[in-house]
Amino acid sequence: MALDCRFARGSFAPTLHDDDLTSTNQPAALLESDDLAGVRSPRVWSIAQVRLMALPIPAPIRAMYYRYRWRKRRKEGRSIRIRVTDPAEFLRQLEVAGVRSAVMRWWEEVPTTLEEAAVMPGDVDVLVDDAAADAAARIASRMPGHAALEFRSVKGRFGALASMPYYPPTFTEGVLAARVAHPRGFMIPAPHHRLPLVLFHLCYQKAERSGIPTGTELPTGKAKRDYGAKLRALAAEEGASLPEPLTLASIHEELIRLDWDMQLDALERWPLQSPWIARLVRDARERYEPIAAKIPEVLVFILRDDLTDDLRARVRKQLDAWFDILDEGPLDAAQRHRCLRHLRGGNWMGDLGTKAVEPTHFIVCNDPTPAPVTDPVVRKKQPHVTNARARLKRVLRDDLREAAAAAGGRCRHGLHSSDNRYETLHFLEVIFGDDLEANVARYAEQIVRLDGDRSAD
Repeated sequence: MALDCRFARGSFAPTLHDDDLTSTNQPAALLESDDLAGVRSPRVWSIAQVRLMALPIPAPIRAMYYRYRWRKRRKEGRSIRIRVTDPAEFLRQLEVAGVRSAVMRWWEEVPTTLEEAAVMPGDVDVLVDDAAADAAARIASRMPGHAALEFRSVKGRFGALASMPYYPPTFTEGVLAARVAHPRGFMIPAPHHRLPLVLFHLCYQKAERSGIPTGTELPTGKAKRDYGAKLRALAAEEGASLPEPLTLASIHEELIRLDWDMQLDALERWPLQSPWIARLVRDARERYEPIAAKIPEVLVFILRDDLTDDLRARVRKQLDAWFDILDEGPLDAAQRHRCLRHLRGGNWMGDLGTKAVEPTHFIVCNDPTPAPVTDPVVRKKQPHVTNARARLKRVLRDDLREAAAAAGGRCRHGLHSSDNRYETLHFLEVIFGDDLEANVARYAEQIVRLDGDRSAD
């Protein structure tokens, strides 16, 4: 096997293409060839441009290329795609390798024969564990083909949507934990998850592109397929009912009833912005507007359970130096559950996406000296941030990580916070429920008193 290794100016990436990786002929002598020495690790590829001058491509080389390409897509916050000869067999082998997976929707479209797979349009959407890359590359390298699979993972490490998880991580961890076997051997969501997954997909990800009427003044968009008919067929198969009339607005209300709706702090950051998503954000903000003016510069900080007692004390001391602390306390079990379900949390799941780094305490602060956001980069990337000092949480997170490391520990997440007055009210509603307005009135009185004390000084 001949390898032409050349240093590339300005780019240190292998010039392999998908078309180079379609051969399934992998002689044992080639796999054991000394010509593979020095290219077993992707690290070598980072300093040389490798062009394979002989075919067929052995599976180990193909697997290394997949991992290289996927790392690049992960850094870009994109989805992960692969083409194989037999999607169902690939998914079965993925489970055998210990990687949890589930075809998220339309599993009846997974090809049943190699002939169907060879001409399959579109792709199979698969939810997987975050640590799926090595097993997926190894298995896919042995069955390159035409049928496409697109991966999304719990935290988005192995497939994301513009760097955000495709679904809320606390939802998808539950989906993977409860998944069941399809008669053909691959895994699919449990019955109680099937309809919510598709409703969420159509309401927030497809939105107007679903072709489903919005139920508002917004026009119905064009869709590539009849999603309304597919949704009704799924509901009939599952023995479930759908809201009538079937509109994006009624689907959103149904998701609220099911406790699966996308929350305000996620909607504001959602990569697939559209008039429909903008309307949902506007509706949520308008609901809070009557009381938002009472506490315009209040921020809510949620502390998480990777903070030790010493680190929590460090957080409080720093927040007290920056802001006026109005309220604080531990979160009870019900409040923790509501936070996990109804706050984006940055990402509540731990590093491997299998265990939540749960919320434990809350601190409510008022900022007496808010500052406008003047950095054009921040204004473009985070238009929802209205007080530049809200970004001090980033400084605090870095400080906590350094302090934890100095003590021989680790603090990966630390805390989460609101970024504007509407998010603050959303946080407070999640924490206090029906007592929201009473607590807002109490905070407003405290702010007036503190401002008066400062004026007197």
